[in-house]
Amino acid sequence: MTHTIRTTLVCLLLALVWMKVATAARSGTKEHPGDRNAVTVEGRVIHTAVTLPQTDRAGSAFDADVFGLGEPVLMAASPTYLAQPMEDVTEEEEVAQEPQDEEATPDQTTDETDEEPEVQEPEPEPKPELTAEQAALRDRVRRTLVAFHKQALNTRKNTATEIMHYCRAFGIQSEVVHSTRSGSQKINGITCLCWNYPCAGYQPLGLSDGHIAARIGYGLQAQPSQLLALLALARVKSDYPIRVGEDVRSIADLVESEKLDCRGGVDLSLKLIGLSFYLEDDPTWQNRQGEDWSLSKIIKQEVDSQVLQSRDGGTGRLLGLGYALAQRAKRDQPIDGQFERAEKFVREFQVYALKVQNTDGSWGPRYLAAKSTSRDWLTQLRATGHVLEWLAVSLPEDDLENPRVLRSVEYLNRLLGQRTRNNLASMKTRDLESTAHALHALRVYDRRFFGPRTPPPAPKENEQAAR
Repeated sequence: MTHTIRTTLVCLLLALVWMKVATAARSGTKEHPGDRNAVTVEGRVIHTAVTLPQTDRAGSAFDADVFGLGEPVLMAASPTYLAQPMEDVTEEEEVAQEPQDEEATPDQTTDETDEEPEVQEPEPEPKPELTAEQAALRDRVRRTLVAFHKQALNTRKNTATEIMHYCRAFGIQSEVVHSTRSGSQKINGITCLCWNYPCAGYQPLGLSDGHIAARIGYGLQAQPSQLLALLALARVKSDYPIRVGEDVRSIADLVESEKLDCRGGVDLSLKLIGLSFYLEDDPTWQNRQGEDWSLSKIIKQEVDSQVLQSRDGGTGRLLGLGYALAQRAKRDQPIDGQFERAEKFVREFQVYALKVQNTDGSWGPRYLAAKSTSRDWLTQLRATGHVLEWLAVSLPEDDLENPRVLRSVEYLNRLLGQRTRNNLASMKTRDLESTAHALHALRVYDRRFFGPRTPPPAPKENEQAAR
């Protein structure tokens, strides 16, 4: 009897050792023919179960973004990191990545060497450093962002809507806990949504008219185009894969689905954010009813709408217009036609918004309709977060230093900083949405104002050289 028990225990031990070895071997290989979470897309093995790289210090790649060290550098060497969404690089980064022409040699003909040199644009002047008061505010804002970033949501109890709100705040640096019967692990939040992981039992994506589409309803998108706008705000590339079952496509297919759903008389602000990012020009397309649509037509509809009577005081519609203008300017495209009209419209609202701001830097339950305030901190958080988010995205860079804007950043950060112990995963959906908009506002402001005015950290000395 004792011999039988001993034999059984030895067999179990050997089985456990074999499972660990097999798991280690599978994670270290480049090809995963038996891994259900690995799919080959354009010659790359894409894993849906992604663990972000860990560093010796707290945080990870998120710190580089929050602390003003530039855009996060995505590792390409590790196959298990390929499912991290890739941000679109800026024009400056593209130029830096292009191979440089070799210097002309004496053997070259005069036709080659006498070409007129290209006129190089002058480098932008360095931004003035932050004042001591601004630097202190920057540090407080970044501590708040890091504190909330550590509070990952869970796919078992949080809906896709809630995960979208969380990803709005932190973009491609979002992490969620994916729970299964075999255990739990952290995965990228954007990957979780694009790869259709069940969230609180509901899969966010489905098929519609031959395209992958984001589903709408309880536990799914709270508003049409919510997912597309999120992906645009996170600057995820259009060729990033999305899937429904075994059908693997890309975000570009989701864009085509969204174009079909354009229609008059409804709020298209989220669709405008998504399409203005993924459509580089102003093309014309047809919706399901055969009507012609374009970005200019969407902008006209949004400008003609009753902004102040819209959801959240019209801040969503103003954000859509401001974001579309920012994308247009980023591509050096002319601001004319409906874009010119929208620019004047948004600018007038920016001036008006600062006039109805409370003296403490907040906005109240009436948003931009009039000065107002509430004793409920969540009401103040929602209004101030939505307004500041729009301003942080749309204001000209020189206006970000306006004392009124800085006062709003201070107010919002103080409101959030006092509640960093509040568990995001346990919040009501509406409260989580309000918090996410506020965090996104601080993050955008940090990237646009604090980051360019913060000198890079001194390079660490080589330990061996120091010795």
